[in-house]
Amino acid sequence: MKEQKRYEYGIARDAHAQLERWVADGSAAGLDGTVWDNRDDGHSTVNLDQLPGMERHMYSKADARTRGWGLQLQTRDNVTVGNSSTAHKQIDKGSQPRCAYSLPSGLSALRKQYTSNNLYIYPSHMDHIAGNIRKEKKQTKKWGNGHGDMYPTNTPYLIITQGSSGTDQPFIRAVGWTIGSFPKAVRKKLEAQGLLMPTVQSLMRLHQKNVSSREDYLSGQAHPAVFDRRNLDALQMMQAAHEMRPESIPPLVQLQVLSEDNMRAGYDFIGPPLLTEKHFTSPEVIARIWRGYPQRRVMQLSAKDTINPSGARLKYHWVVLRGPTDKVKITPLAPDHSEVQVEIEYPGRTESTWIDGMWSNRLDIGVFAESSQSISAPAFLTWMTLDNEQRNYDQQGNLQSIDYGTGRYVDPRLAVGMPFRDEFQYTGGKISGVTRNWKDGRQQIVQGGSRPEATDLRNAITAASKTAPSPELSSAKQPAKPSQRTVSPTLSEREAAMQRLSSSFNLELPTLLRRSTQMQGVDLYVTLNHIIRQAAASGDAQTSAIAYERLSREFTGDFEGCGEQALAQLAAGSKEHLTPSDVRSLCLMAIRIHQDVAGLDDMGRSQRIAQLAVSLARRTDDIPLQRDVIREVSLSMP
Repeated sequence: MKEQKRYEYGIARDAHAQLERWVADGSAAGLDGTVWDNRDDGHSTVNLDQLPGMERHMYSKADARTRGWGLQLQTRDNVTVGNSSTAHKQIDKGSQPRCAYSLPSGLSALRKQYTSNNLYIYPSHMDHIAGNIRKEKKQTKKWGNGHGDMYPTNTPYLIITQGSSGTDQPFIRAVGWTIGSFPKAVRKKLEAQGLLMPTVQSLMRLHQKNVSSREDYLSGQAHPAVFDRRNLDALQMMQAAHEMRPESIPPLVQLQVLSEDNMRAGYDFIGPPLLTEKHFTSPEVIARIWRGYPQRRVMQLSAKDTINPSGARLKYHWVVLRGPTDKVKITPLAPDHSEVQVEIEYPGRTESTWIDGMWSNRLDIGVFAESSQSISAPAFLTWMTLDNEQRNYDQQGNLQSIDYGTGRYVDPRLAVGMPFRDEFQYTGGKISGVTRNWKDGRQQIVQGGSRPEATDLRNAITAASKTAPSPELSSAKQPAKPSQRTVSPTLSEREAAMQRLSSSFNLELPTLLRRSTQMQGVDLYVTLNHIIRQAAASGDAQTSAIAYERLSREFTGDFEGCGEQALAQLAAGSKEHLTPSDVRSLCLMAIRIHQDVAGLDDMGRSQRIAQLAVSLARRTDDIPLQRDVIREVSLSMP
């Protein structure tokens, strides 16, 4: 590594000098108007003297460790190159990119940056360590003893660097020098059309030291999820940028899903209503997670909307970059290959062809547009299988069993392990029943219908999911029987009670909550409703959850939406301000709200609350809680 750093120092001197010469003779745009956004409080820095014209965005002392720390999900107006050599404590000390990739909202934020002339660089930390260790959550930096490639998708939105703190620095400099090396007219056009960072990505990937031919570029060797600083060639990136002209700007591939197999929670796999295989869909990244039972997926995709700045004729390439090529069939549907059909057989876990010992559950297909003068950065179609599942298919492609209790690690934001194995029975080639074998020796046999989509099979799967709740959660999760609950009071009754009780609403919430134990009827309803709202406004998750539990136990109705509003308000607050106990209370509150709304036959609200409940549970490392939440919102869906 010392030798590598000495080499990089030499490159920095040469690159800095070259950029200054080009700027001085007017052939390069330089870096005026660009910003470096450091988001680790100076932990991993670059010398801006080597990037003349680039300015550092300054955070206040208070913001440096809060709003200016870690993963950046905002988009800056200026051309921005950013970094943060930090890990993300919410996902088992995983990297910042894995945090973003695990959530559709995170990917959406990264896409906005990418198309708005922002590019951020983060280390992979321990999310990309060679090895095939699967059963431990604990990670290591020891090469050969890692979990492998843990990213659920691959994108051009970021640059992820191999290693930890400081490995981002040579990439920050290389990206900065490349931006400064474009001729003025080229940089102006790139910025105006949102093509600056896609072009930087194509140059970085094309001019790696381990990429010596077009064939290399159109392979997984050039497009890993994580990049090694030893392959970075900053001087070649600069030269290519300096030689670029408006007519040679590379295309930007834009994908569209024309059709695909749709798997539905409760029908084709176990899960809450909003859980889906469609993790993220954008013109540059289509990310899917294999949840449904069938062994095969078929998609039809188009790249006809590709942005083509040069106007030249384009040729398209669809290439398996990682994963088993023998399980992928790509059939052109148009002469220029701008439309294709992709057929994929369940890919499972495989070792990288390009990096020894780098195992992954992800399949990557890259899509490239090539003209006579340039070739694009890839757009991606990715499929991730869940490593906590052990699936067995027969020779006809029929799923024989899924073991959800393997103990193998999976990102808790994507799935949770469950302590049972499902075995499937078939009638006439269709699933007709499920036998569930629990780890404690219990067995349940449930008969379903003759079609996987049939309602009776959905009921069979749901019935097979039922199990006694854990004793700790049972009292909180069991809804009161309707006969024990009172209909919510009318508006006029509530208004009269609010006037009558107005003075008591000035009491502190703990005092008011104690007094409410002596109340009943409309007075109790109005008081609990008030406590729920006020506790949420002050960030008191525990009090809000306790008050809602009592309100739900005593009354029927939607309670003017007070529970949903409070839950959303508390969940939207700073994650650092919610203790594990707070999150647990909010999860139980969400389950009860979901049960109440399910009884109102409002699928839209029910689904929103189910999604929020699962999202809350996945903020924790409490796998049993995650399992309970997923089971409960699945079983109480309408």
